[in-house]
Amino acid sequence: MAFLEVKDITKNFGDTQVLKGVSFEMNKGEVVSIIGSSGNGKTTLLRCLNFLELPDSGTITVDGNVVFPFLDNPKKPNKSRLTFGMVFQNFNLFPQYTALRNVTLAMDLRDENELKEKKIQDAKKKQQLLNELSAKKKQLLGELPAKNKKAEKKQLLKELRTEKKQRLEELRATCTKKKQLLKELRAKNEETAMALLTRVGLADKMGNYPCQLSGGQQQRVAIARALALSPDILCFDEPTSALDPELTGEVLKVIKGLIDEDRTIIIVTHEMGFARSVSDKIIFMADGVIEEMGTPEQIFDAPASLKTQAFLAKAEENE
Repeated sequence: MAFLEVKDITKNFGDTQVLKGVSFEMNKGEVVSIIGSSGNGKTTLLRCLNFLELPDSGTITVDGNVVFPFLDNPKKPNKSRLTFGMVFQNFNLFPQYTALRNVTLAMDLRDENELKEKKIQDAKKKQQLLNELSAKKKQLLGELPAKNKKAEKKQLLKELRTEKKQRLEELRATCTKKKQLLKELRAKNEETAMALLTRVGLADKMGNYPCQLSGGQQQRVAIARALALSPDILCFDEPTSALDPELTGEVLKVIKGLIDEDRTIIIVTHEMGFARSVSDKIIFMADGVIEEMGTPEQIFDAPASLKTQAFLAKAEENE
């Protein structure tokens, strides 16, 4: 079974149909590059995979788990959205935060959401316990004999109150202590962020603000931030867009390092040489569909589609 299965994904914006039934598969550890002219649905496909846009139809399965459509709530993304880590073109880092805080921010938001969900579950457990104790109280009071009912009722209520107090204390002990947990998680997240920034060669830039970083450094911070969520699949949307050749080299070096770790990666790129050198599979998109798909050798050396041939010829002219 393929690690990622995308079947018949469609997406409309008003009357414009951007994705017209996109299907592909990829195995764990594969690198897939998506190429094609601008305006043919490449970025929209990535955004649909990450649920930054909700597809109108189709299915997305990761490691055997259906992550779209959302089985628990058709309108609400679930935790599976963290399966994907996204690095955008021209990534706009939060200007008010340092590089270190930019990386920890995504983890902090994830932790807060998970603790919020845990708090809701704790409240449900408490209500369930109260309902259970209330039903037990009615049952036991109804079973009291008429004789000496007052004395027995008093003793029974005392026992029930003691049981309620004990069980609520037990439940409270397992419930989320949000402030303390967040403090511990944020300290752990900061350690993770520091390690990731060191890994992408920015150990000396942790305290710098985005305005103090070059475009290539900002993209490397964005990569660290995506890695912070420990995603199963990394998605890169034109990670070298608008960068000069030197900065492009910085970013591509980091991405090649990730590829060497056997990560599962999807890259939308106009860097044909890079796509050819790092990819296991190339997808060429045109007019909202996959026009052609195959190995780098098949696509670059012997493209079957006339549209693919025309695109690659034009790309070669512009190099």
